Amino acid sequence: MSFDQLPPEIVDRIFDFLPPDRQRAFSTVLLRWHLRVAWKAVLSLSYLAVRYGGQTEELTNATRRYRNFKISSLRSQSDFDLLRDLVQISSERYTVHKFCFEFVTCDFFEQMVREFQDWFSTAVVLKIQLNDNERFPSEVLSSFKFVQELHLNNLSDSAADWSCVWDSMKALRSLTAYMCWNFSDAALECFIASVCKKCKLLKGFTIFATDCINVSPIAKSLINLEKLALVGMMVALEPSTLVFPALRELHLDLEIFQSDEIYLSLDAPKLDYLRIPKKNIPHIHFSNSTKFTRLTTYGDCMETPYPWFLETEELKTTIHEPSNQEAILTEMNLFPKMARLAVKIMSKECTTHVPSACTFQNIRSLYINNFILSMNFFVQIAEMKLLERFIIEECNFLLDVHNTGLLDLSQLHHYRVKRVSMPRTVTVFPVIASGQPPIVLVDRLRTHLWRDDFYNVFSSQWD
Repeated sequence: MSFDQLPPEIVDRIFDFLPPDRQRAFSTVLLRWHLRVAWKAVLSLSYLAVRYGGQTEELTNATRRYRNFKISSLRSQSDFDLLRDLVQISSERYTVHKFCFEFVTCDFFEQMVREFQDWFSTAVVLKIQLNDNERFPSEVLSSFKFVQELHLNNLSDSAADWSCVWDSMKALRSLTAYMCWNFSDAALECFIASVCKKCKLLKGFTIFATDCINVSPIAKSLINLEKLALVGMMVALEPSTLVFPALRELHLDLEIFQSDEIYLSLDAPKLDYLRIPKKNIPHIHFSNSTKFTRLTTYGDCMETPYPWFLETEELKTTIHEPSNQEAILTEMNLFPKMARLAVKIMSKECTTHVPSACTFQNIRSLYINNFILSMNFFVQIAEMKLLERFIIEECNFLLDVHNTGLLDLSQLHHYRVKRVSMPRTVTVFPVIASGQPPIVLVDRLRTHLWRDDFYNVFSSQWD
């Protein structure tokens, strides 16, 4: 596949890794590159680039229409002074769509926003990561009146006034908050209460915390939520079913359920996707009207069936060691309607043999990671008529020395190999697929499987 055939999103991502001078050079090659890539490209404003790389001149001569910006390490007056010229040039030439502040102190963040308030005020997406133990800049944040998506990282100020922030952000639709370990239970409760009171139009709400929360106010107040993620915290429940009428995506990674009930009871008739650790599954109960089709799980292998497994069509599971073929087969059999499967063994070593391909006979899309493969497995894959998409990554392929021919998986519409290792004596990957990118040798490393030898690493060429 040529560069011109790549999806626009891939081209955007490639350009994001280029420094401004290279972005400027490539953006003049094709009008398609200039218009499309400039929409997504991120311009990083760095005091180090000013001091050592002449970014001021590059920015002055840039021809791309930047909309997304990032400032990192704004911690001192000298940092601020060096960045001021870059921000001034940017404010005269561009309109902000997305701005990301990383590792900034509150004082200099406030100083920067006040000096260029008119420019920053047009931001639709705002990400702020404060340094440790910084107070929260509530007052100056209220100047971002058009923000629809807000990310707050490393929050530690338990006394912040959240009401004044939410009062100004009438357009806010997505909120993500990462709380520090010292963010207290009382402060977290106040934060959630203010969100529930002031941000009733939220469609996405993500909280990372280590404290205890009550989910009931979220269910009662944020009835427009389409995505909810609760990560790392404990949950206190009222003895009633929590109703989320618009919820489509739910992430639950909870430590302990604080409740007299043995489960978290949810009614979400529009739910389509659930991400949950396997240890939490016994504590969740869904109403009969909740029938999602996509599930992501992680933890030890499961043995117990649950009613909502019967409707799952897409499963992504990460299995922790110790694991074996029998336990994996037991888990796979819990999902009779599964058509798309991604399974990964979480281990530093690759010691688990992949189950027989017959296990996946009804699968249309298959992804496997960190398994030991054999030629017999691929022969069985070749006989699977329903399989259309097949990806193998970080696996070890044991090849019999008597196997010298190539196997063609011609029925596949999508076939990718990502860092699959084989003995050093193998220089050509023995399993191909007509019309798919060629699989090439990309590296030579030591492996735990062949301790006294090196092994060759193969990947699809464009990956």
